[in-house]
Amino acid sequence: MSDTLTVRVPGREKDVWQKVARHVGEDLSEFARKAVRQRVQAVQAQQGSPWDAGLEIPPNPAPGTPSN
Repeated sequence: MSDTLTVRVPGREKDVWQKVARHVGEDLSEFARKAVRQRVQAVQAQQGSPWDAGLEIPPNPAPGTPSN
């Protein structure tokens, strides 16, 4: 399943992005996806992932219950 994100930028900025994307052999969509991923990874490396809190294991987890 995939969601679509529309990003609105001034036409001149889009033209610059397209030229850079073409220069590295990518289309604009691929270039933008990679740029966003890199930015997210940089923020997560600095601040941690929003998933971290939900995936942490408590230091003393509750004991399991016996199954009958």
